[in-house]
Amino acid sequence: MKFKFNYFPFTPRREQDRFLSDARTAINNGEILIAQAPTGLGKTSASLAPAVEYALHNRKKVFFATSKNSQHKMAIKTLRLIKEKFNLDLKVISLVGKQHLCPLITKKVRNFNAFCDVRRDSCKYHNNHKNQTNRAIKEIFDTPLQAEDVKQICMEYGACAHEVLTSIVKYADVVVCDYNHIFQPSIRELVLKGMELKDIILIVDEAHNLPQRARDLLSDRINANVIKGAIEEAKVLEYDRLEGTLTNILLFLRELVTDLDEDDEKYVDKEAFIQEIERITTQKLDDFIEMLHDVGIDVLNLGREFSYIERMAEFLNRWESSNGQFCRYIRDLELCCISLDPGILTQDVFSKVYSGILMSATLTPVHMYTELLGLPERTIEKEYRSPFPRENQFIVVTPDVTTRYVKRSDEMYQKYTDKIVGVVNVTRGNSAVFFPSYEFMNRVFEGLNGQVKKRILMEQPSMTKEEKEDLLNEINGDNSVLLLGVMGGSLSEGIDLSGNLLHSVIIVGIPLIPPNLEVKSLVDYYENKFNRGWDYGYYYPAMNKILQSAGRCIRSESDKAAIILMDERITWDKYRRCLPVGFYGLRLVDPSGSIDKFFEHHFG
Repeated sequence: MKFKFNYFPFTPRREQDRFLSDARTAINNGEILIAQAPTGLGKTSASLAPAVEYALHNRKKVFFATSKNSQHKMAIKTLRLIKEKFNLDLKVISLVGKQHLCPLITKKVRNFNAFCDVRRDSCKYHNNHKNQTNRAIKEIFDTPLQAEDVKQICMEYGACAHEVLTSIVKYADVVVCDYNHIFQPSIRELVLKGMELKDIILIVDEAHNLPQRARDLLSDRINANVIKGAIEEAKVLEYDRLEGTLTNILLFLRELVTDLDEDDEKYVDKEAFIQEIERITTQKLDDFIEMLHDVGIDVLNLGREFSYIERMAEFLNRWESSNGQFCRYIRDLELCCISLDPGILTQDVFSKVYSGILMSATLTPVHMYTELLGLPERTIEKEYRSPFPRENQFIVVTPDVTTRYVKRSDEMYQKYTDKIVGVVNVTRGNSAVFFPSYEFMNRVFEGLNGQVKKRILMEQPSMTKEEKEDLLNEINGDNSVLLLGVMGGSLSEGIDLSGNLLHSVIIVGIPLIPPNLEVKSLVDYYENKFNRGWDYGYYYPAMNKILQSAGRCIRSESDKAAIILMDERITWDKYRRCLPVGFYGLRLVDPSGSIDKFFEHHFG
């Protein structure tokens, strides 16, 4: 059935109308559209509107999957606008992690599913949810709600929000969810409950994150502290034999690293490891894993929120069930089982959904993501230009500086400090600097402190959602802040800095990952499968982190900002070719004087 309805809630802008048309065509033809579309194009509304148009009149269901809380909220806001503007009977639900919906949790629980399973029979919300479901559903379906609003409604009715939501997925027209809900097989089975992928229009937002997220879902790692925790649990339960067995497994782990220096690593053979575990335990690995699961329940029944023994069972199960597309290694008493192929999870999903849209501002090159994710032949690849005036942004590369390890010195750190100070102090408004690592950021910070004319705010490793929001709130309403962050960190993507909050963004270096065993395995695997090992496994991922960080400043057609790439390697061919069309023609320029003219022109 072709489109007879138009539920797009705005007047399409330049380039946005192309995206909207391509999305409608792809959905109508049952195709997969993978689109690189710049920040500010309006991808959320331009993908949701045609998906809703088709789904409501063709018995399809829309799943909007995103890895970022800010995009989750934007999708709900957009759907509310569509429903109200066109007076639609549109049923929308917002699915987030099970733990985030639980009113009994005040802090993060490391293995919430096991925690919940043990307490299910005594949970007042679980036992009450069937009696209160209908009353809660009416409010949930009345208007598209954010997850925290759904949680509050269910609390008021004494119902389990997670059970209410998963029970009504089949009645919803649109489900806004996390990647896990559609790409993690066991969670997908729980969510769909008999529904088929062929009836789903799948939209994947921030799709550049999907390959790594899929690999993470398949990967696992365990360290000596987990085994020590398991030994302590066995001691508390007075399971003496298990305590001895776990102690011997810890000794085996230590033997594996006796020939390694600190921070060194080595491959671990899958079958040889299994054989040694079976020798230590005197039983088949499957039987040992089953026993660990049972004991893990005993630990949780003691009232603990987490079981190290259960955690060991999960890791050993992953180790045994993983196939050849994995890198297995040990480093610093941490044993790792890392997936190399995201397509193991994604290929089957995209081959079965009715239609799909994958979109991001940093899908460079688009065909790489098509290959990595195993997208089917019905996939259409598209790239869109920025709808914003080119004169509103000033992009240059700074000469004479690089973060190459062999070039790092006190002199080089000082050069970076001087050049950053020069740019920040002529920027008329807030600035942000993104570094390749926390170590590099801290080193340069020592020189910046006291020299810049702005208040410095710094990203910290493993920031909580609340800490990140507090930091961003400090920027709002201030016009003299210098934000320091790390490429690939909490602040380089997935945050909303709208309203031209940043007038300059400085990118320090290229965030290349040290070529460790995981990277080498990834490069080798992609070379064998795609003949593009170093590109797909090394260069493009680093350059896409640069693009994500650079995208923090230009968020609308009225925003104006300078982007300074501080590493001369950016102009080298192997790096420059990784950049999209908007970055072509880069010049090596000492930036401070040129930027002063840019700000004089735009801000007077």
